[in-house]
Amino acid sequence: MHDDDPLDPIEERELIKALGALRALGPTSAAWLVRAGIRSVDEFMASDPVELFERVEDASAGPVSLNMLKSIVAAQRNISWQAVKAERIELPDGDEEIRWQLADGAETHEAQPLAKQLQALPNIGPTMAAHLIAGGVTSIDDFLSRNPAELLIAIDRAYLSQTSPSAKRVRMTLPHLKAICGAQQRVPWNDAVVDDKFRDAFKSYKKRNDSQRDT
Repeated sequence: MHDDDPLDPIEERELIKALGALRALGPTSAAWLVRAGIRSVDEFMASDPVELFERVEDASAGPVSLNMLKSIVAAQRNISWQAVKAERIELPDGDEEIRWQLADGAETHEAQPLAKQLQALPNIGPTMAAHLIAGGVTSIDDFLSRNPAELLIAIDRAYLSQTSPSAKRVRMTLPHLKAICGAQQRVPWNDAVVDDKFRDAFKSYKKRNDSQRDT
């Protein structure tokens, strides 16, 4: 847990939204995970399901259904929670052990594809998600921590460096910058606030480099 690294109310709300957007989780489950010490989507994906469930139980004021464990396993594997079986086993010494397994025939993925995770954010569709990955985004946390202007420049350069004429015609623009800022702020495109320093940095880059598209 991260008792020494508390979230402020805005960070907590944003993380609950991000976790709640994963398959098999919702706002309530996401809030329980945050209360149990989860501080990022990446940390959630890397956590042992049973250990995380036990943390949720410890942080809860009352008993927690095994459906929560099913949801954790399912969200990490991008499957329905109904495809997961879970049970409490009473051991001879009086302790209990919590076990889970996938139902027969359940399709599993070790993690939800990054493109799908990105598309859970505002303003990010399949094309924009592909742009972000082309620009080097490796995780949700990575995307949220990136300087939006530098990220957009990285995307533009990634396409400029390709030999395909169609790739060279892909151009990043100020509306793309606003979309990225909105996604990082978890607000619709129209409500996004773009810092002048980001806008000026991207404009300066475009002025210097757009001529390369025509050479």
